[in-house]
Amino acid sequence: MSTPEDNGEATPSAEDTEAAAAADSASTELAPTEPTEAVSATTAATEPNTGPLGQERGVGFAIVMWLVTLGIYAIYWLYKSFAEVKHHRGEGVGGVVGVLLCLVLVGYFKLPQYVGRMYRAEGNDNPPVSGVSGLWLFVPYVGAFIWLAKVQNALNNYWRAKGAGAVAAVPSTSF
Repeated sequence: MSTPEDNGEATPSAEDTEAAAAADSASTELAPTEPTEAVSATTAATEPNTGPLGQERGVGFAIVMWLVTLGIYAIYWLYKSFAEVKHHRGEGVGGVVGVLLCLVLVGYFKLPQYVGRMYRAEGNDNPPVSGVSGLWLFVPYVGAFIWLAKVQNALNNYWRAKGAGAVAAVPSTSF
C-alpha cells in the first residue's frame, strides 16, 4: 500500500480541517431560519383577488357604443377589462397584451377564463363564464354581443358582490 506522501500528495493538516469545519458552521449560522420580509411580501402580493375592484359597466351601453363607434369602443372595453382583472387578481395579462391576444382570438378565451378564476378563488365552484365562453364568437352576427354580455354581466356581478363581501353567493347565470 502506498501512502499520500509516497504519491506526492499533501495530507491535510489538523489546522486545515478545523478551518474547513469553522467555515461550514459559519455558513450555516448565516442561513435564515425564519421567513424574511421579502418572502412574506411576495406571498402577500400573489394572494388572489386582493387588488382594487374594477368598474361596473352597462351591458347595453357597451353594445351600443361598440356599434356606434364601429368597434373602437370594443378595443377600449377589452383593454380596460383585461387591465382591471389583472390589477385585481395580481396575475394574468394586462390591457395591451390582452387586446393583442384578441387579434389572434386567444384573448376572447382568456378574459372569461380569468373572470371564472376570480369566482373560483372566492369559493364559487360554478362561475358564470369560463374559457369555453369564447366559443360564442363563432356564432354568426350576434355571437360577439352575447360574449360581451356574458363577460360584462359576470364582471358586474363580481364587482358588486366583492364590494359587498359575498362573491361565493353570486348565482351563476347563463343564457
